[in-house]
Amino acid sequence: MKSFRLSILVAFTFLVACDDSTDPAELTTEQIIERGSEIAGKSQSALASTLVAQIEKSGFEGAVSFCHVNASPIVDSLEAAHDVKIRRTSFRHRNPNNEPDELDRDVLSIFEEKSESGEDLTPVVKTDSEAIRYYQPIMVMPLCTNCHGMPGESLTADLHALILDEYPDDEAVGYEVGDFRGAWVVEFATKQESK
Repeated sequence: MKSFRLSILVAFTFLVACDDSTDPAELTTEQIIERGSEIAGKSQSALASTLVAQIEKSGFEGAVSFCHVNASPIVDSLEAAHDVKIRRTSFRHRNPNNEPDELDRDVLSIFEEKSESGEDLTPVVKTDSEAIRYYQPIMVMPLCTNCHGMPGESLTADLHALILDEYPDDEAVGYEVGDFRGAWVVEFATKQESK
């Protein structure tokens, strides 16, 4: 009987912990960071696993075209599941939809300064008039340099030309492994704003 009660208590605790219905304005910064980290992690995993599968299927060229069409719907499904807005932003963006706004630029500047001085980058929470925003830095991993690396080196000329066909104003190249690339942004609208 004790183990049954314990199981019920554990299940209830899990359900409460997973409940996204709490007004974000009532959450602590630590809770926003925990929730934002989970959502940004799921977003990164979903995009990365889909991208790797596409690379294995049709090479980097096929992956560029696939990503151009399918990245947004993948993120959209996670937005709906968590009732948040999810996006990526960067000073050197590829997709014009990822251009930073004023608050994004402030946070990206913080990340950039810390990165240049060799400090560890940790998530940042900011609030504006419409939402509570969670920012998680994106760092360049080895696989990333195939599409975001130095043109003519880790990013081949042919692949770079294909990227420029899809994104004529692309600025997201010239990176090396370990560079600060941009940020995931998870926006939690307050209940007052979402009504």
